[in-house]
Amino acid sequence: MVKRMFVMVDGIDGSGKGAIVRFLAKMAADAAWRFFDVAEFTKQTGSLPKPNDWNSAKLIITTEPTYCWIGAAIREELVRNPDYDALTVAEAFAADREIHYRKIIEPAIRAGKIVVSERGIASSLAYQVAAGIPEETILNLPGNRLALSRAPDYLVIAEISPGVALKRLSGRSGKQDDSYFERLPFLEKLASRYGAPEYRKIFESRGTKIIDLSTEGELGDTENRVRESLWPIVAAKIV
Repeated sequence: MVKRMFVMVDGIDGSGKGAIVRFLAKMAADAAWRFFDVAEFTKQTGSLPKPNDWNSAKLIITTEPTYCWIGAAIREELVRNPDYDALTVAEAFAADREIHYRKIIEPAIRAGKIVVSERGIASSLAYQVAAGIPEETILNLPGNRLALSRAPDYLVIAEISPGVALKRLSGRSGKQDDSYFERLPFLEKLASRYGAPEYRKIFESRGTKIIDLSTEGELGDTENRVRESLWPIVAAKIV
């Protein structure tokens, strides 16, 4: 039997969020749990899955923005072009988020699944506020209100120094879009925001437990930290 749980993994660009999620999926596979990867399904089909597609899985892995519809426009155009107004981008993220919650996250949680999302409302409240949009504006966008009405049970923040994160980003293939999100001054501003008490209070006041998980060092170090500090929390939901 699975006891439902919602985990969000967030942090600055290059912090290793994807590695944390991949390691959780690997540990689920090692434990003979079936997991379902929403992003991979969407990349292959061009649409979001329906409950019948993931019904037999115990663990649902997903991500924001999504890879179709508004999410595809965010990934392919909005975050690559600095000419778009920051509020336009924020509204697009919130709209994609509302679809994501209504189609994936809420149905999966109601079905008793463990849901792990790479990025989410935690990203908007860091990136978009750091970009100059008032926090209250972000909180009041409909998709964000919906997301905060179902705040994650756990928010895992991948912790890394901005300088190390930037080195990782510069070494990635296919990342030459010159995104302003991936410049050191902005990464430093983001890191400060993720650690700010007022940021954390948004989630803690809604019952979310925050886990700071260091992703410094080699991948093997991160995997060990996931196994020691995060995997037991997830595994305990399988009885």
